[in-house]
Amino acid sequence: MDLEGIEKRLQVVEDIIAIDRLEKIYGYYLDNGQMQKIVDCFSDKAESIEIGDRGVFKGKKGIRKFFYGYLGQGESADAKDIPPGKMAFHMQHQGVITVDPDGKTAKGRWYLVMIQA
Repeated sequence: MDLEGIEKRLQVVEDIIAIDRLEKIYGYYLDNGQMQKIVDCFSDKAESIEIGDRGVFKGKKGIRKFFYGYLGQGESADAKDIPPGKMAFHMQHQGVITVDPDGKTAKGRWYLVMIQA
């Protein structure tokens, strides 16, 4: 493998590590009710998110609506608004990330085990 091939391969590895870290920090913010930090994880150019059978939420505005409206307690909801005794653990497992050959897009999937009370 030549230097160009090694550099390209290294970039893919670095991209996978960055995506994996982003997915983990997303779970941490979700567990701790930090809705704005979750929304900030998404690009301003985000097309949509689809969470199980809860629907498809389009664009950054839709993403914000989902996390604040559906999961939170409205626009001002954040970690300070988590009721005493409430807990959530989103344990993400078996992540598989594939970076497209052009290096501009990637896909990933994870299994989630959730404990919530």
